[in-house]
Amino acid sequence: MEDGGAVKLNGGKVIIENCQFTDNKSNGRGACIYCNLNTKTTVFNTQFFNNQSRESACIHNFNARVEISGSEFYDNQVKLNASTIINHKRARLLIRDTVFKNNAA
Repeated sequence: MEDGGAVKLNGGKVIIENCQFTDNKSNGRGACIYCNLNTKTTVFNTQFFNNQSRESACIHNFNARVEISGSEFYDNQVKLNASTIINHKRARLLIRDTVFKNNAA
């Protein structure tokens, strides 16, 4: 299973700002970003368009911390569950001023 089609994080602190994730694909979890093992990820002013995955088309948050602000999630698709973001185990997720439109599971 391939997790994190574009970015796979295993610990540390990461800031993703003013980026665009478009047409990423994953046969696993998180076509754009897979966060694991206490990673602290901040996503600011970033666009997620037309991404596809088996689980969590954009961000898969497993036992990590993700903060999303001022971002957009459009036309993302997933085969199993949670069209844009999956948050599990002791994961923390904070979303502010973010738009979700035409995402499908």
